[in-house]
Amino acid sequence: MYCSQISDFISALIIYLCGFVFFFKLWMNHMLDKREEKRVMKEEKGGEA
Repeated sequence: MYCSQISDFISALIIYLCGFVFFFKLWMNHMLDKREEKRVMKEEKGGEA
């Protein structure tokens, strides 16, 4: 029904998109952790003064 290259392309696209979503999620979690850490440090400095 379909050319074998099209099915290979669709499979590869799905795999790459899943990998992209995984790494994007890791990156976002890392950025949010850094943001939270900065907020905590700022609150600790504000509490000392």
